[in-house]
Amino acid sequence: MAADASTPLHWLWPASHAFETVYVAPGNAGTALEPGIRNLPVTSIETLALFARRENLAFTVEGPEAPHGKGIVDAFRKQGCPSRPTKAAAQLESAQGLPPRPS
Repeated sequence: MAADASTPLHWLWPASHAFETVYVAPGNAGTALEPGIRNLPVTSIETLALFARRENLAFTVEGPEAPHGKGIVDAFRKQGCPSRPTKAAAQLESAQGLPPRPS
């Protein structure tokens, strides 16, 4: 499993005992001290995708918004790792000037 350091869920996953290790990229000093969390000092999308494939991760959680717009999910999918949303969907979602969603 991979998660961005800004994602609060990564603090909950090790405590659930559902995962042996939670990988956080790039991680920070706080996550480095937590049992069950391993920092990955990597920011390259392609390197993260290759890591996910090599380690045969159960699933990935990507965020915040910027990596989505740069195609992180597309890179993970190219390596056979199920992820969402695609680059095109993330760019559409983050585009300015979209009409408001109907209520």
